[in-house]
Amino acid sequence: MINNKNNIPDGFHNAVMDAFKEIDTMSNSKKQQNKTRILKITAVAAVSAILLSVSAFAYTEISEWLEKTGRYSATVTNDDIDYNEAPQNVKFELGYLPNEFTELEPPYKYNYNGEAGLSFNIFKIDAVNKREYKNIITTEKTSFGENEAEILTLNENRMSLALIYFEEKGVVVECFFNNHIPREELNKILSNLKVVEATGDDALTYDYESVPHSEAFVFDMPEVEKIVKPGEVYENGWDFDNDAYYNIKVVKAEIFDSVNGINEKDMYSPKSLAETTNSDGTLKGYNREEIIYGDGVNTIDTIKDVKFIERKLVAVTIEATNINNTAGSLFCSTYDLVDASNTSLTDEAFAIVSENDADSRFYFVSVDANSQKQVTIYYLVDGDVDFNNLYLQVNNLYTQNKRNTNSLLELDF
Repeated sequence: MINNKNNIPDGFHNAVMDAFKEIDTMSNSKKQQNKTRILKITAVAAVSAILLSVSAFAYTEISEWLEKTGRYSATVTNDDIDYNEAPQNVKFELGYLPNEFTELEPPYKYNYNGEAGLSFNIFKIDAVNKREYKNIITTEKTSFGENEAEILTLNENRMSLALIYFEEKGVVVECFFNNHIPREELNKILSNLKVVEATGDDALTYDYESVPHSEAFVFDMPEVEKIVKPGEVYENGWDFDNDAYYNIKVVKAEIFDSVNGINEKDMYSPKSLAETTNSDGTLKGYNREEIIYGDGVNTIDTIKDVKFIERKLVAVTIEATNINNTAGSLFCSTYDLVDASNTSLTDEAFAIVSENDADSRFYFVSVDANSQKQVTIYYLVDGDVDFNNLYLQVNNLYTQNKRNTNSLLELDF
């Protein structure tokens, strides 16, 4: 990761890589359970449809320091390459950066016109733990300044990846870049990028230095502890700040065709209303794509079918009783809308409504000591879900005994 010696969490770069890791790890969990999964239309899926006719990237286009590992994958290699030992401490110097870019924290992360722009990372070419790049559609052998480079076009239309080989320093620089950035500007930025020796205070931390971990990744999915009938009281513990416990019960569940009656202040993303609603507040449908997932190495994601789907709002009203002698906050992001197979039906809550709430954070609802509060959580779902088999999934992390399970609160419409 790129950071300074203070080990500041690298949010921008990690967010990019976590997106790819999530796709990879799905092959060991949900993807194996359901080879063809229904997804909402996304830029990734849209570009997949365009790229289905593209064959695996040509091996002749790869530099000698980039090794092909599959039809759509590659990794940096140090085989038969002469390189100088990388300096102990290095940093970046950006000789050119247009005004459209805004630096973020931690350093070497930049927004471009208000959206993700550039994210830099650096590793030694002889690093032990190199990354395998997957879902590569094309490669472009090029150079920036005096440095050899490869531009990897990924099966994702928002970001691409430039790998720049600084041979005299023995390092490779990763740069994820927004495809909206004009290529001439990107070329000028990367051609003026330098890796220079640094003092200990402002030096970067090399990535991929750890010894490879032989233990396989295990997706920790809590088991379902119990199914709770409508109106039944259930004890839930998810308040780290106060180690608080709440009695939860579903008061009612409703289905709506519009967002009318919901204040924008209670919505997670009011700016997206134009994408999800008509001018009268009714919900828009969308083109849903059925995706056959690839492994990113020898196969890529492909679109099996496209179907127009109407959408609905599911509103679940719960009554929470704080059974502690101190005030607490109900953490509503631990409540998920799932079907009978315990599969999540939405990425996030559309809106959360609670009267007289003193907590300004979206997912947190304050509940006074020994008091009750009703909270309505709205979920945007596809109109063809089985409304007779929907549940509010509650994660039960009890901080005293570390018991981590899920429970399903049955919904009755």
